[in-house]
Parts: sequence; structure tokens; C-alpha cells
Amino acid sequence: MKKIIVAFGVAAVALGFASCNKGAENTSAASDNGIQADSLSMLLGDVQGASYLGYWDQMPDTMKAKLSKDEFLAGFKAVMQKDYNKDQAYLMGMSTAMQLLGNVSQMEDAGVKFNRSEYISHFSNAFKQDSVDQAGMTAKNEQLTLYMNEVQGLMMKKQQEMQQQAMKEAEAKAQPNIKAGKEYVEKQKKADPSIKTTESGVSYKVVNEGSGAKPGKTDNVKVKYVGKHINGEEFDSSRGEAVQFNVSGVVPGFGEILQLMAPGAKYVAYIPADKAYGNHGTNNIEPGETLVFEIEMVEVVPSASAAK
Repeated sequence: MKKIIVAFGVAAVALGFASCNKGAENTSAASDNGIQADSLSMLLGDVQGASYLGYWDQMPDTMKAKLSKDEFLAGFKAVMQKDYNKDQAYLMGMSTAMQLLGNVSQMEDAGVKFNRSEYISHFSNAFKQDSVDQAGMTAKNEQLTLYMNEVQGLMMKKQQEMQQQAMKEAEAKAQPNIKAGKEYVEKQKKADPSIKTTESGVSYKVVNEGSGAKPGKTDNVKVKYVGKHINGEEFDSSRGEAVQFNVSGVVPGFGEILQLMAPGAKYVAYIPADKAYGNHGTNNIEPGETLVFEIEMVEVVPSASAAK
């Protein structure tokens, strides 16, 4: 329900390694007492490999479709088989190239003609010099700035084109779900005339009315909730426990309904996509989906400003 960004990358794996290090330090100290190096190596490989699989699985399908586990492991093995102390310069070069390759790839994707062989040659020659020619470098930087301004323009144009294309694809994918959601809500309203609809298009059924002050946009609330797809399948819940969050910290339709509820109230809310996750959806919610929430208001926690 809350907007959560799942980060995928080396930083996340590094955290996993740090947590494993605690155990590694303990076993390292006890290695003279019978713990074999192979045991540590295998366990660390099992745990961290499984952890990275978790990060891999969280990637969007469109990204995973372009990647190969075998190629990933080929790069992984090429680095892990190096001697960290003896091959530091090589590893530094590889790390630097990986960062620069991303920049080069973005330029090429934007239609910029780029000669990688010439780039590598000139980079190498400049790097091998004994010192930097400051006067010559100043002139080159000025020329490079002119080029990069043009490149930035091309990259921005390409990015806008990609965003527009993505929006069109998302909208096309969302339309069947939007249609199904509208039909579902209309069917519910026809079967139960007590279901009301707000001006914004969010429908709701009052199961129980509560009593007391209702929350404002800046207030926190404690609620129990269950989120379902229109087919009845559950995608999220508070697991029967009251959870606290800010009214403005959830999708607009959910927040709108919360402001109608006093403590003790129980509502069923039918939230259309434009008041939920729109045409993009989330990991477990498809583009254009109408969502159904069963909500119980347990407590209103006024904001600090309202309490004064």
C-alpha cells in the first residue's frame, strides 16, 4: 500500500556481506579449533548466492529479460578469481571502466556516434603521461563542454521519447483492467445500493460507523486493513494488527476514505486506478487495477500541529 522503492544493486549485496562478516569473524577465530575453510566458503557462497537471487528476482521483468545469469556469473568469476592484493590496479581499472561504460552506453543509446577504440587509445595515452598539460587541457575542456552540451540535449530528447513510449504502452496495458474495474464496481453498486461514491470517483460501503473525531490529511491513524484484487485475491494486509501511518502517506483513494472514518468505523473501499497506482502498477498490482480495501479505523493520532 505504501510507496516502496526496491533498490537493486551492489550496495544492497554489500549490506548482506557485512552481516555475514560478523559470523565470519567468529568462525575465523575458531578455525584452529576444527572449523574447515571449505565449510565457511560453502556456507558463505550458499547464503550470499541466495541473497543475490532475491535481489535478482525483484528486478522488473523487462530488465531481467535483457540479462543472463550465466553472463553474470562469468563476470563474477573473473573478478573473484583475482588476487585482491596483487591485482588491485587491474580491479581498479575494471571498476573505473564499469562506471565510464555506463556513461558511454547512455550516449550511444541517444544516437551519439562514439568510437570506443579511439576513446580507449586516447584515455590510455593521457593516463600514461608523466604530468598534465594544464594549458592544453583547458582548451580541450572548453571544446568538450560544447560537445557535451549537444550530447545532453540528445540524451534528454531520447529520454523523453522513451518516457512517452512507456506511457503509451502502460496505458494500453492498463485499459482492460480499468474497464474490468469499472464493471466490477458498477455490479457491486447495483447489488448494494448503500455503496456511495465520492466526487473523485472512489466508492465505499459503510459496514459500521464509528464515533469521535475523523483524521485530517496531516494526521496519523492506526488501522487494520486487507487489500484485495477484484477477483478476491489478497495482495496486502495488516495481518489483523493495527498499523500506524500518515493519512497522506498512502495512495490518494485510501487516504480520502480514511478521512471519512471515525474510530470504530469499518468500510469497504473500491479504489480506481487513478486514485491508486495508476497505469504503472507495482510488483503485485497490475497497471490500471481497481483495488478493494476492507478498512477498520482503530485510532486517530492528531498531528503535532493540530494538537497545539
